[in-house]
Amino acid sequence: VTYIKIFHKQFAIAFDVYLAIIHEIQSHVDVALGQSDPDWPLHNSCPACTFKVSSTVALFPASLRAMDSNNSAK
Repeated sequence: VTYIKIFHKQFAIAFDVYLAIIHEIQSHVDVALGQSDPDWPLHNSCPACTFKVSSTVALFPASLRAMDSNNSAK
């Protein structure tokens, strides 16, 4: 495929429009779910699950999560 300069500009414009649409949709979804408050992640996260001790070696993966109503912990 030969490089044509105008394609670069057209793709950049189209991708910017795509990202703006995705951002707008995500904003509407956040408002509908009541997650538009900037402090929402702070109020709805588990401090014990995300606490990191500086003297320990980092693990890979850092945490494992499951969306099964916490049945995997039983």
